Amino acid sequence: MCITQSLIQFKLCCSHLEDYSFFLSTKATLQLMAANDPSQFESSEMLATFLISTPLLPESWRLCSQANTSTANLGSFMVERVGTVVYVAFSGVQMVRGSDPSWRTLVPLDSIGGVPLFLSRRNKEVKKPVMVHGEMLNIFSSLFNSIQNQVLGILEKTDTKSIVITGHSIGGATASLCTLWLLSYLQSISSSLPVMCITFGSPLLGNKSFSQAISIERWGGNFCHVVSKHDIMPRLLFAPITPLTPRLNCLLQFWHYSMASPEFRKLAVQVSDQEKSELFAAVLDYLEAATQNKESSGSILFHPFGNYLFVSDEGALCVHNPNTIVKMMHLLLSTSSPSCNIEDHLKYGEYVNKLSSQMLNQNNSKLMNIPNSSYEAGLELAIQSSGLANQESAVIPAKECLRSARRMDPSRALIAARLRISLAVLIPIRAQIDWYKTWCDEQDDEMGTRGTSKREMKVDRNRIKLARFWDNVIDMLEKDELPRDFVIKAFRICSQGL
Repeated sequence: MCITQSLIQFKLCCSHLEDYSFFLSTKATLQLMAANDPSQFESSEMLATFLISTPLLPESWRLCSQANTSTANLGSFMVERVGTVVYVAFSGVQMVRGSDPSWRTLVPLDSIGGVPLFLSRRNKEVKKPVMVHGEMLNIFSSLFNSIQNQVLGILEKTDTKSIVITGHSIGGATASLCTLWLLSYLQSISSSLPVMCITFGSPLLGNKSFSQAISIERWGGNFCHVVSKHDIMPRLLFAPITPLTPRLNCLLQFWHYSMASPEFRKLAVQVSDQEKSELFAAVLDYLEAATQNKESSGSILFHPFGNYLFVSDEGALCVHNPNTIVKMMHLLLSTSSPSCNIEDHLKYGEYVNKLSSQMLNQNNSKLMNIPNSSYEAGLELAIQSSGLANQESAVIPAKECLRSARRMDPSRALIAARLRISLAVLIPIRAQIDWYKTWCDEQDDEMGTRGTSKREMKVDRNRIKLARFWDNVIDMLEKDELPRDFVIKAFRICSQGL
């Protein structure tokens, strides 16, 4: 079955969040179901169109907007039920102190509210701990008791079929932390209640270990970060902020007043054109360094996680590979200007309204000359939807960026097939080791020369080969590179004695 047919079937059976959450969690698999098909469809634009066709984005933004403007929820959150779906929306009007050292300081994250996180990493030697933005965590911690009481009350109601946690700006980072806590709590009580996190213009939250831990837990599909073409906020933490603290404080105040009310923005200290240019140049330079993996400077502390929905006036595309996300962030911002990347942070309502009115056949009509290859056709649609089609300098890098994502994410089924081939080669080696072990057990204890004969040296080499194979399997499992049902199938095989 091709990916287009799979998407159509998902759309027909999708009543609301539950099927869609499953869809996003298997997005990488769907993208690569036809990996051996030379005419595979490039699906980033198709996946975005599927999301746009659901009520998730409009409802999430409506609640975010209300949370931003409601004085009762200022700096807090609000809860609303829509049918059997419960929405929890966090206000973006939350001041992060730019002059505070914790503005860019990472702190360890092992648990939230007594609920341990990332159980897959427990009892393992991990070189770098999971860490998140210190001030974002402080904001969430200050709200946690109230959040916990309301969410646990929601879980007690049997008519709750799914939960959507959303937030704009800094509220998006708070929503992500809330989602992690809820996913961990539901995991601890063996609940399968679907949870989805949708953020708008959220800043980066954690380090590379944080991103990898979410992927290992297979929670990446529970997060959808909506990022507009020019918005500087989701890209801000790629740059060292300390030299830009005065500009940053003015910018945050301007955004917060603007979110609360169009009238309030007049009260904010205006950010000068010079300050906008300096901030824009700094972020763009460090973003470019991030795309080239120049981490030797030690300044690239934060990494993306989950799925990113890049939106523009022309459409949207959905990306999940972290390296591709960073490259697309850079390419899109490079076509921006210092003035519009500030205002773009406040225009998510406009983007959502435009996207909701767009249909896939309208996007298809943009292609005057449709390529013969379905993959190239999909690639052209993705470039059109990103808003880069008229930016000649960015078109070729953007196409290569999307192509590289395909190369970096080989088919899970293909990886499993290669493992089966490798294991078939190792079966005789395992048999030799088993035979040698049995032979040793049958011998007398007088084995003083053991380990010196050619046969014994060969057995040791085979043992090392077998150990390397299984070390590689464990490494791929921890990196979430194997098929979703790999562990289940492996357990069945072992239980059958095969």
